[in-house]
Parts: sequence; structure tokens; C-alpha cells
Amino acid sequence: LELIDPLSGEAIVAYSYGFENSLDGLQIPTNEGLNSYIRASNQPYLDNNIAENPMVLDILPDNGCTAVAGAPMMAEGELIGFLWIGRRSEIFEGELRLLAAMADIAASSIRRMSLHELTTRRLNHLISLRKIDTSINNNKDLKVSLKVLLDQTCTQLQADAADVLLCSGSMEILNYEIGQG
Repeated sequence: LELIDPLSGEAIVAYSYGFENSLDGLQIPTNEGLNSYIRASNQPYLDNNIAENPMVLDILPDNGCTAVAGAPMMAEGELIGFLWIGRRSEIFEGELRLLAAMADIAASSIRRMSLHELTTRRLNHLISLRKIDTSINNNKDLKVSLKVLLDQTCTQLQADAADVLLCSGSMEILNYEIGQG
């Protein structure tokens, strides 16, 4: 299972199974490897004789693999990754169609999980803003409100430390007011 890094466009092996040497974490540049065939066509790919294909990663034949099939994982018209299988015997067209269906299901699930995580993060940010707002409106003590601000800032930004510096009356000097961490 390879996912595309949105920043670099490289495919990164997120999970592999079955080889002696794990492929997890392997980065495959955009125009290298068998992924380039799928990127060009957005169609599944099948090769039952990878020994003759120069685009095959060296690790596959080294593990005894002779055939591979791959399918694009498309979500909302965007290529988000690849689902590959490899084995020592021939892979048939029906199996390729099944792999493509599984890739579609996986892509949809990954997209839903990503959207759920994004929604949860945004909800937590709104909850933090609401806590800060409530503290400001309900407290006359500036230090109490600033403490809530620091707590929420460190929590939401996963920071180890934060400080609040306030401008002096002349606006030329910052004075330390409160800190955390």
C-alpha cells in the first residue's frame, strides 16, 4: 500500500506484507518504478514477467516475485496512492479487477478518515477558541485569561512552552507577563 505525499508527490510505502525485507517507508519518486505506468493512465497495471521490465524495483525479483499487479487509489478524482500485489505465479485479469475494486474501497476509506481527522482538528480548535473567549469575558484578572490562552495554545499547537509578552506603555519594550513549559 503506497500513499502519495501531497508535498513531494512521491509514493511512500505505508504498509507491506509478505517479503523478508519490509518495504515500509520506501520512497518512490514520481517518475520511477511501475507507478509511472499507473500515473500515466490512471488504470490498473499487470505484468506477469517482471524480470524483463527495467522499471521494476530491484527488491521484488530478489524476493522471488515474478508477477505484479497494481491499481490506482482514486478519491474524488485525485490519485492518493497505489495498491500492489506481487507473487511467484501468474496473476489473472479477474484478480486485477478485484484488486482495482479493493483499491477503490481503500481510497474511499482513506479519504473519509482524512476528512474525519480534519473535522476533529477543526472542532478542537473552535472549542479552544471558545474557552479562551469565555475566559476573557468572565474574568477581570488578566493573568487568569492569559493562563487559559497559554493552556489552549500549547494543547492545540502541541507546543512544549509558550510565553506572553506585553507591550509597555511606550510600545517600545516587551515585558514578560506569563509563561508555561
